[in-house]
Amino acid sequence: MSEKFTKGPWKAKYDSQLQALIEIYNTEDRIMVAVLPDRGTIEAMPEIEANANLIADAWQLPELRREISELKAINKEMYEALDHLRIAAQKVCDDFCCGAGCSQDARDCKLEGGLIRAEIALRKARGEEE
Repeated sequence: MSEKFTKGPWKAKYDSQLQALIEIYNTEDRIMVAVLPDRGTIEAMPEIEANANLIADAWQLPELRREISELKAINKEMYEALDHLRIAAQKVCDDFCCGAGCSQDARDCKLEGGLIRAEIALRKARGEEE
């Protein structure tokens, strides 16, 4: 798919003179992007107009795709950093606070409580259930 397209923003407008078209055009240069025939009923018009507005927002898709890709990379780095933090905190807890045979309840240990919060944050970030 080509990355060539009419620059935005685009607008969808019902042609009140012809009463049969929805035009989608560039608002700056008034370059026509699409013309949609209105073949719907009066009841369907809100849905037809909503679909035309979706098409009118399409000029933003290339930038949104780039942003999504960047955000996915950032999220991956955050997951990895949280996981490294959880592992390091567990090691500190095991080595200095609540080593093997610790009698404290895990929720009473400040480090362990932090680990539990880190685990919850990781599951939430991944969209997993608690």
